[in-house]
Amino acid sequence: MIKISSDGTTVVDADYFWRPIKSCPAGRKVQLINKHMGCATYGVYKVTDTYWTHWAPLPKFKDSV
Repeated sequence: MIKISSDGTTVVDADYFWRPIKSCPAGRKVQLINKHMGCATYGVYKVTDTYWTHWAPLPKFKDSV
């Protein structure tokens, strides 16, 4: 379910959640959240990294018929 934030600045998918960094596959491109500002970025997670708190898989295009 897609929602707009109360201040109207952000679109959120209420059914999609960030995952704990412990479950992130190492050495693959994912979305990452840093622990200082909570800012999302694309990157490759290494198990020795301590900078990230959560991850999410990359979105993909729905197959068109």
